[in-house]
Amino acid sequence: MRYATFVFAAFAPLGLLLAQDDSKPLTPDEALKKVDEKITVQFEVKSTGGNTARYLNSEADYRSGKNFAIFIPQNALAKFHKADIDEPSDYYKGKIVQVTGTVTLGSSKTTSARPQIRVEDPAQIKVIDKAAEEAKPKTSAKAVKGKGGKPK
Repeated sequence: MRYATFVFAAFAPLGLLLAQDDSKPLTPDEALKKVDEKITVQFEVKSTGGNTARYLNSEADYRSGKNFAIFIPQNALAKFHKADIDEPSDYYKGKIVQVTGTVTLGSSKTTSARPQIRVEDPAQIKVIDKAAEEAKPKTSAKAVKGKGGKPK
């Protein structure tokens, strides 16, 4: 029993480190590769579209191979209205958002199936303050990796 406790205590910090890594939102490029996985992605909404449903796009050109879309189906728009978001396209355009959901392949008659997250509830979308995001210190690769060895 002591051995099991020791093994757990020795590896518990490793689990915490891995869990922390998962909490960092992905970029659209990273999210494109996560089909059928639940993720959180962060990007600036550079374009929007849709006649009945709404699309929030990571690229100005929604046809771009680098575009990652947030799909808000028509039947979910009522929940956005209740949250005082009358038009999601106008509300989110130009804002940095974090969106949590499962990446699926969307279907389109004009473009090939593209990865997207379907949003059924406004709680899935979090608006990030641009000023706070830009003020965060950037950690360089050198600062993270270091040179190793004994400290002086």
